[in-house]
Amino acid sequence: DVWAAVDASAALYLIYCSSCHGDEGKGRGPVSSDFKVKVPDLTTLSKNNKGVYPLQRVMSAIDGT
Repeated sequence: DVWAAVDASAALYLIYCSSCHGDEGKGRGPVSSDFKVKVPDLTTLSKNNKGVYPLQRVMSAIDGT
């Protein structure tokens, strides 16, 4: 079921990402001001990458590779 997958993805985002990136993904989460670097606005990733979400780049940023 597609909607179950969407719900699961949204739940994972809220648990693991929203504290930094915010509920809307714009980089304004409750702890974003604690970082020395600006937290990226995830809503512009596809736009700034010719319409393609750069999954590998995102995963590398998360795991430090």
